[in-house]
Amino acid sequence: GDHNHESQKISLPIIQVVHQIRRKVCNDLLKPITQIYKESVSTSMGKRQT
Repeated sequence: GDHNHESQKISLPIIQVVHQIRRKVCNDLLKPITQIYKESVSTSMGKRQT
């Protein structure tokens, strides 16, 4: 059981990111996926730059 908990802890943030991207894709169907991806990357990178 312990090993399963470790995997869930590691993969949970990834799953959350995937869900966020999927939600963005659903909300912005008219936007190219590359644009949504660029926005997601620049948002996370922008936090470090400021």
